[in-house]
Amino acid sequence: KTESGDALGVEGWMMDVSLEPGTYDLLAWCGLEEGDYFKVPAATIGKTTIEELKCRLERNADNEVKDDLNDLFHGSLHSEFSAKPGSHVYTMNLLKNTNSVRINLHHLSGEDLNPEDFRFEILDDNGYMNWDNTLLEDDLLTYRPWLMTSGSVSSDVEVPSKADEKLNILSADFTVGRLMTSQNPVLHIYNDHLDRRVLTIPLNDYFLAVRSANVASMDPQEFLDRNDDFNMTVLLDKNLDWVSVSINIHSWRVVKYNETLQ
Repeated sequence: KTESGDALGVEGWMMDVSLEPGTYDLLAWCGLEEGDYFKVPAATIGKTTIEELKCRLERNADNEVKDDLNDLFHGSLHSEFSAKPGSHVYTMNLLKNTNSVRINLHHLSGEDLNPEDFRFEILDDNGYMNWDNTLLEDDLLTYRPWLMTSGSVSSDVEVPSKADEKLNILSADFTVGRLMTSQNPVLHIYNDHLDRRVLTIPLNDYFLAVRSANVASMDPQEFLDRNDDFNMTVLLDKNLDWVSVSINIHSWRVVKYNETLQ
């Protein structure tokens, strides 16, 4: 069954599923009709098995993902449906399989940051999902920003570097697949104008640094799944060397200095 359009916006919406009493496995992939970025094989009644309903993130011939992906949700339910007459309500919890990541470069020297000089990429092999939302073996994907913007603001931030009165900012916005502790997503930033790498950061390690300080009891994977937007700020000195990195997730903030970054 499928549902789309305005009906999904109605508070308390439910899908009617007419089934004989018994034990069933239910599976939902939600968001497939909102874009062409995720593909699940078409199901044929009586022929398709649940194991065949894998979901694959589309990518170009170079295994690059460059677009603002539509939201993707997964849900599954194993339940015995009551033999009592009438309607019965069962709840299927959904888990969001896409995340927004914004990387902000702040230049402390007062010089402009030209978007054409910098290249951002996030590497992760998380683009092929099994019916139960575990990951299947896949090629390494290169996520590229779908939007890059630049600007400047005045600054009174205290950092271990001489700062001018103006902060120049370059922001890169990504949409990536589900961040999982079983994988090792890595952010690389290059300055192509100077032919050098600015920094490399293992994203999970730094995003989970917030969990350590604020929600230490939460399971790492649960923490990553419960957050949708991740915001990281990198401060650069006059030599385009990073000074520190700040991670903001909701109202939590962690600052790391350069002793642990490459």
